[in-house]
Amino acid sequence: LLPSDTKFWRPFDSGYITSEYGYRNAIWLNGKLISSSGLHEGIDLSNGLGKKNPVYSVANGKVAAVWYDRWGGNQVTIHHNINGKSYSSTYAHLDRTLVKKGEIVTKDSIVGYMGATGSATGYHLHLAISTGLRFTEYTGQSAYVARTINPRSLINFPSSGSWKDRVHYYK
Repeated sequence: LLPSDTKFWRPFDSGYITSEYGYRNAIWLNGKLISSSGLHEGIDLSNGLGKKNPVYSVANGKVAAVWYDRWGGNQVTIHHNINGKSYSSTYAHLDRTLVKKGEIVTKDSIVGYMGATGSATGYHLHLAISTGLRFTEYTGQSAYVARTINPRSLINFPSSGSWKDRVHYYK
């Protein structure tokens, strides 16, 4: 059974968005492909603290997976029940992870520390949210990407600029 919650929270105490959710063109750096064209299925967040920055779960939930791959580096996916609806949050490029599959977490649980693992070009958190229970109700990258939604539609990030805590409401 998933613990329930009523809303999503920002994943760290202070920060700013460095890359938005949405379609974009391929990005090359010194002749190396660092980001392919297509949907950027999450948002990238940073704050200048690098690997000292704790990353919190965005809501109460249960850890569904902890893994590493060459694109997202160290990653965690958490299942959530928000007002009776199922969601999955995925945290990528973590320097290190602090949770294990099957663990129950709260919005105040540190899941890991911001990193630059995988294909990251600098310290940041790639945060993605998808509908349903990733790795349980669906698997595979294309099914996952089709279910992603803009985290801004669920988490109160300021429209521009930075935030100073996890709870302040921005209009």
